[in-house]
Amino acid sequence: MKISVPATSANLGIGFDAIGLSLSLYNTFSFTKSRNDHIVSYSGELDDHLVYQAYKAFFTYHRRPHLPITIEVEQQEIPISRGLGSSAACILAGVFAANTLGHLNASFDECVAFSASLEGHPDNIYPAAYGGLVATYQDNDIYYHQSFPVHSSLQFTLLIPDQHTSTSDLRNAIPTTIKHQDAVHNVARVLHLPSAFKTGNLQTLRRILNDKLHEPYRYPFIPKSNEILTLKRHKELAIVISGSGSSLLFISKKPIDAYLTDSIKSVYRVVPVQPEAKLTMDKKTI
Repeated sequence: MKISVPATSANLGIGFDAIGLSLSLYNTFSFTKSRNDHIVSYSGELDDHLVYQAYKAFFTYHRRPHLPITIEVEQQEIPISRGLGSSAACILAGVFAANTLGHLNASFDECVAFSASLEGHPDNIYPAAYGGLVATYQDNDIYYHQSFPVHSSLQFTLLIPDQHTSTSDLRNAIPTTIKHQDAVHNVARVLHLPSAFKTGNLQTLRRILNDKLHEPYRYPFIPKSNEILTLKRHKELAIVISGSGSSLLFISKKPIDAYLTDSIKSVYRVVPVQPEAKLTMDKKTI
């Protein structure tokens, strides 16, 4: 069987740890029952492989011995440690493979919730599973989510840096305490986010995608950050850091190539993407 899982851009600036968007870059994994556990073209310890960890964990959760499996990464479009949900893709694939091959009979929602509990970032897991723009929160160990439409006039482009930036550095850059007015700033604006995406109102998105909780502390780690911050003032562009970084998500109404300097293009790969991508299994949407 094959499972494909899309990239995700979490946070979207003002929706820190609460909202994310799926994007049309995919990792595709194949799973084949075998006599012994094996991961094709992987030389590390099996238990260190995230897909395998998730696969075994779901059997353990159901108090069942896992079925020996051969795992192969057939397509890897989601770069690692670039703020695009590569870990979420691995975990979702492993959990859904275990559920299907092991006949564990968990529902779609149960598979997604378990994946979120393993990964720790539901704002990546839920958009990847359900597709599109999804808000999430956790209450008493239960995950809740709400999907919102994205207007077809909005265009999305990723700027993916060639250089690796430490995810731990990007996460540790955020202060442990925040100012009350900064929290109010974000809450007031995130309430308008679903409507702006639904109507395709780019000018509203430009005004509200002005985070105070994490982006100011992460931009120093972003390549060519001064040039990117200058572009944020352009009336035709809305720009956010994707996840914890170091990729960037541009939202516009037309192709953005004309706005990008040669300096920016020298360190970023420019990738147009579509929202609404979602997890698929054996080429059929679950």
